[in-house]
Amino acid sequence: MTAESTSPARKGVLGFLPFLQFATGLLSAWYIVLLAEIGREFSVDAAGLNWVNAIYMLATVVTVSILAKLGDVHGHRRMLIVATTLVTVGSIVIALAPNFEVLLVGRALQAPLAALLPLSFAIARERAGESSGGAVAKLVASATIGGALGGIGAGLLLAVLGDLRLTLWVPAVVLALCIPGVILFVKETTVRAAGGVDWLGGGLLGIGLLLALGGFANAPTWGWTDLKTISGILVGALLLAAWVAVELRVKHPLVDFRVLVRGGVGLPLIIGFVGAAQFFGSTTATTVFALSDPAINGYGLGFTPATAGIIVILTTVGTFATALLGDRVVLLPG
Repeated sequence: MTAESTSPARKGVLGFLPFLQFATGLLSAWYIVLLAEIGREFSVDAAGLNWVNAIYMLATVVTVSILAKLGDVHGHRRMLIVATTLVTVGSIVIALAPNFEVLLVGRALQAPLAALLPLSFAIARERAGESSGGAVAKLVASATIGGALGGIGAGLLLAVLGDLRLTLWVPAVVLALCIPGVILFVKETTVRAAGGVDWLGGGLLGIGLLLALGGFANAPTWGWTDLKTISGILVGALLLAAWVAVELRVKHPLVDFRVLVRGGVGLPLIIGFVGAAQFFGSTTATTVFALSDPAINGYGLGFTPATAGIIVILTTVGTFATALLGDRVVLLPG
C-alpha cells in the first residue's frame, strides 16, 4: 500500500464524495412521493404535475454536458461547487414558491444535480487510480441508498409534520451543508482538457427541446391544429436539426455524434436512452396513481406518501445491488 493511498487528503476526497452522492440521491427521490401533495397545494392536475420532472430532465440535457465540459477545462471540483450551489438555490426556490410556475423554475435550477455524479466520477478516477472502478461503484451505491431513503423519508416526514413547505426545506438544508464539505474536503483534479464550451449547441438543444416537447405536452389542451402547437413543434424540430448540424461541424461539440458509430459505444448509449425514457417517463404516472384516492378520483391505490416511498425503495434496491456488484462481475474471468 502506497503512502498516497493512505494520505489524509486522499481519504478526505474518497470519504466525502459518497456523502455528496447520498445527498444527490436523497433529493432526486424526495419530490416523487410529494407529487400528489404538490398538486393539491398548487391546484395542478396530473398532466401538469408531469412538468415537475419534465422541466428538470429538459434542463439536465444541457446543463450536464456544459458542466462536465467546464469541469474538464477549468477543474471538476470547481464545477462541483458551482453545481451544488445552484441545486441549493433551486431547492430554496421550490420551498418558497408562491405558485406552480415558480416551483418549476426551482426545478430547472436543480438540473445541475445530474452533473454531480459525472463530476464526482472524474475526481474519483484521478484520485483512486487503479481502484477507480470500485470507487465509482461506491458513489453510485451511495446515490441509490440516498434515493431509497429519500422516497420513504419524504413520505414519513410529511406524515409527521403535516406541512408540505417544511418537508420541501429538507433538500435545501442537506445540499447547503454539502457546499462547505466540497470546499474543505475535495481536492481539485489536475488534468485539463483543451477546447471551449459549445454554447451555440447548448442553446439550440435547450430551446429546441423546450419548444418541441412543450408543443406535444400542451397539444391536448391547445388542440393539435392550434397555431401554438404546430409552431412549437415545427420550430423546435428545426432548432434540433440545426443543433445536429452544428455538432457535426464544430471542433469541440457538446455531444459528439461520431461516438455513436465508433468503438461500439452507440448501442450502450441507445440502451441507456431507452431505459431512462422508460424509468423517468413512468415515474410521475406511477406515483400519482399510487397516491390517488379511488373514492375521490375514480382511480388509484390510495397509498399514503410514506407507503408510496416503499415503491421507490423496491426500485432502488435492485439499482444498489447492481452498482455494488457490477464492477466485480465485469472483472470475473471468462
